[in-house]
Amino acid sequence: MNKETSIGAIVFKKLSNKFRFLILRRRDNSIWEFPKGHIKTDESEYDTLKRELSEELGIKEYDLVKDFREEISYVSSRNVVRKFVFYLLNWDGAIKESEEHIEHKWITLEEASEYFEHKDIIRLLKKAEKTIHEGI
Repeated sequence: MNKETSIGAIVFKKLSNKFRFLILRRRDNSIWEFPKGHIKTDESEYDTLKRELSEELGIKEYDLVKDFREEISYVSSRNVVRKFVFYLLNWDGAIKESEEHIEHKWITLEEASEYFEHKDIIRLLKKAEKTIHEGI
């Protein structure tokens, strides 16, 4: 069975006394997602994360939340094992969307189910918010 690994970021900021998470709408299929991309040969997870944040958002420098690295895996309809690794970072700067996306939004955890069907994504955001609160 073939395998694919993507590295991504859950980007958050505090706005109006609520934590909000950045989501992006893909140009090709209008699906909402987090910034992420495939890991390239000989590239570390951190190298991939750095490259994707630069390419998709124009973010060059950032601070990762320590001890947050979460994985989601599933088998796609093409019979490929897809693994997603997510890191957490706080960002309150300007977002420069890539050609890959047509829109971005900052959503609350309560709004997440309006944009994501998969329960794994909701659980991921719940864990991210819990980690954020524990770090304050």
